[in-house]
Amino acid sequence: MVALDAMFLSSDKTVHYGVAEVQYGIAEIRRFRAAQQPFDRSLSRTLITTYGKDVAIASTLFHRDDFPGHVSRQMQTCVKTSDGWKVAAAHVSMMASHA
Repeated sequence: MVALDAMFLSSDKTVHYGVAEVQYGIAEIRRFRAAQQPFDRSLSRTLITTYGKDVAIASTLFHRDDFPGHVSRQMQTCVKTSDGWKVAAAHVSMMASHA
């Protein structure tokens, strides 16, 4: 979880909207991450779009075996900092797959 925590911008303005929870600020994100259990997933349709040299948006679909018949969506807005790329805003949602 330390590696995942380090991926987020250490700021009170960092936002993470999860499937069933919301965190505002790095302190809430860290508390959530500390309680989160790891899970396996496979990615599809990943797209990274840059806007200049310092902002990028990563979009992907992911699939989990423990949620058959569902597809999850994840978008992250990343900013380039002196410590490297950091997630400033993230949104994760799930829906029934149409396959």
